[in-house]
Amino acid sequence: MHVYIKFLDKWRGRMLGFILLFICFTILFIISTFVKDKKLKKIISIISLVVLCIISGTRYNVGGTDYFMYKNIYQSLPTSNIFSQMISFCSSTGLEHGFYLYLSVIKLLGFNYYGFTLINSIVFYFLFYKVLKRYDYNINFVLILFLYKMFFYNTMISMRQPISIIIFWLSLPYLKDKKYIIYYLMCFVALFFHRSSVILFLLPLVTHFKISKNTYFILLIAFFASFIFVKLDVLNISGMLQNVLNFIFRNDNGGLSRLDNYLSSSYGMSIFYLLEYYSIALLLYKHYDKIISMDSDSYFFVKLFICLLPMYTIFSNFSVVTRFKDFFFLSYPFVLIYISRCLQKNKFLLYFITILVCFYGFMRYINNFDSGEFKNYRSFIFEEVSIMGDK
Repeated sequence: MHVYIKFLDKWRGRMLGFILLFICFTILFIISTFVKDKKLKKIISIISLVVLCIISGTRYNVGGTDYFMYKNIYQSLPTSNIFSQMISFCSSTGLEHGFYLYLSVIKLLGFNYYGFTLINSIVFYFLFYKVLKRYDYNINFVLILFLYKMFFYNTMISMRQPISIIIFWLSLPYLKDKKYIIYYLMCFVALFFHRSSVILFLLPLVTHFKISKNTYFILLIAFFASFIFVKLDVLNISGMLQNVLNFIFRNDNGGLSRLDNYLSSSYGMSIFYLLEYYSIALLLYKHYDKIISMDSDSYFFVKLFICLLPMYTIFSNFSVVTRFKDFFFLSYPFVLIYISRCLQKNKFLLYFITILVCFYGFMRYINNFDSGEFKNYRSFIFEEVSIMGDK
């Protein structure tokens, strides 16, 4: 055991560790694909989630400026009269009230910031498993896409929005079954953790509409054309939105200022994501009628996947959209699974291409984020720090 720990310690700051992680998850996916024993599949998926939980939860001074910003906030949290100080503290730090109370409870239990990151990771992955086990899909396939699309940003950088995302995922059955009172109550809870949850209140309107194959094709063409018009500055979406927001937030200068930052941001989403999305979207179009009638959830998740279409096209220049799109992550692996069921013999080619794209995106994120900060990943397991107390 001592030799094993020394080996991990030696490679803890190398990219090789993440490459091995991705390879291991690919192997576990292959095993779970051919294994018919549901109990064994469950064990494989739980082990996979525990590994990710440990990596995310025990990160040590890794996660960009957000990591240290939340560390300073956590250490400055009041330890008495937390309710009376909530409004002033949230106003000065920009925290939502729900996240403030969440942090306060963990701190009152005696945990320091390292303890908080571990508990936060445990909460996220436990609820993530609760979400995934509701659906009869290969969890390890979902996790391969998760490694690419959500693992770093939503479990090691961002801390407020992932809680909102997991609450939304838990609310999906209520949205699908049109139990809107429960759904909206959960959306309100999510909103108290991150403001981006406001988009969730529109989904009952969107998912209510019936979308035929022909309508879906028209949407694909129309939004792709809008993407071109936006890039050519034929459509000034930013100016239109600015006028609307000026009216809505005319009495809230703080809210307007934050939204101005998002609208005036010089970065949006890469065209790589658009090409990736349309590759899946065209396969979905080919098998559309078969997929939407495949099971009781398929049409619902197809609609959630279509919700991403304007985000990758007409609104792709806005950085705020990068916040919104993560709510719809589950539609990616689920739609791909539906497509694979239509392809029969070629489904393994789809899996292979998906794994390659995910590996590319996974490594691309490691290289690009903060000049490769995750190459220097460290775990506090090796730093001899406590999760309790003031440090």
